[in-house]
Amino acid sequence: MLDVKVGSGAFMKTVEEATRLATLMVKMGKVLRREVVAVVTDMNQPLGLAVGNALEVREAVQLLSGLVPEGDALYEVCMLLGTQMLRLSKLASSDEEAREKLKKALNSGKGLEKLRAMIHELGGDETLLTPEGMDSLCKVKRHVEVTAEQDGYVVGMQAELIGRAAQVLGAGRATKADKIDPAVGLVMHKRVGDPIKQGESICTLYVNDETFLDDAIVTMHEAVCIGSKPDQVAPMVYDVIR
Repeated sequence: MLDVKVGSGAFMKTVEEATRLATLMVKMGKVLRREVVAVVTDMNQPLGLAVGNALEVREAVQLLSGLVPEGDALYEVCMLLGTQMLRLSKLASSDEEAREKLKKALNSGKGLEKLRAMIHELGGDETLLTPEGMDSLCKVKRHVEVTAEQDGYVVGMQAELIGRAAQVLGAGRATKADKIDPAVGLVMHKRVGDPIKQGESICTLYVNDETFLDDAIVTMHEAVCIGSKPDQVAPMVYDVIR
């Protein structure tokens, strides 16, 4: 099961490039007598709302806890990947059957319990799998709102720049010697296509070290494009290649 990303935040910048890569990898699987499915998904904007180490873990736990609604981009891409995995494993004979099984696993709490068991087997602290536990992992010294400078609509995002803003806050490395702060990063409040008012929050920055805070704010303003009219929203999934 391969998720081939395309867009400003991915190695493949165009749908054509991503489709060629996905098709090639599926063909390679067939040569090796392995059944491979590749999906081509958008990465011009973050898949979820969270960007950062603990923040993304918290969002994943929220999904497994049934707190991410059906129709949300993160929910739907996870459902698509899970559906294809069940079919590859011969645990479902159709997409509809696979999706129903996945929804039952989420709604019953089995998905979260499986993560809890995995953490336990790896020697981690599974007691953190609560809203309070997740919030404790994301605790920082300061929250900073990045606000819109005009009324309008979010007509585009550059995921690469959003990742760079999180990185300068300490969520990623610029050099091998850099230390990562697991708690920092950002949480988006808007997606492409959403209306926005001047002064309304685009995202919340989670900050411990303020050395490059101004850089992160400037980068986020560069990353999120606001226009006077709504623009066409790119699909989250471009293709499924078998």
